[in-house]
Amino acid sequence: MFGGGQHALVTEMAHLRVERAADGFRDRFRSYAVILDGRAVGRVKRGQAIEVAVSPGLHVAMLKLDWCSSPQLTFSVSPGEVAVLACHPGGSLLSVPWHALFARGRYLAIDRIE
Repeated sequence: MFGGGQHALVTEMAHLRVERAADGFRDRFRSYAVILDGRAVGRVKRGQAIEVAVSPGLHVAMLKLDWCSSPQLTFSVSPGEVAVLACHPGGSLLSVPWHALFARGRYLAIDRIE
């Protein structure tokens, strides 16, 4: 023992909050899978949000719905910080066939809210 006592090493966690808009018609009855660093961490429904604890540092998030997804979003989060991401359908209702067939990686959209 050094200095007469033991010291616990405590690392303060950070959080990721993913919010999905309540408006819009497309995908209104379907939930989006939230993928963080290549691992599914939850699902977010229309008009709802999820929050998960993450380690401080650099992370990569994306959304998935069947064979479609959002682009990957790289973000950094500090200890004690809550990184907030907004998600919604990508494009317009008229672009659904195009996105589903030719732009599957942009069918959904994800953005960081500062």
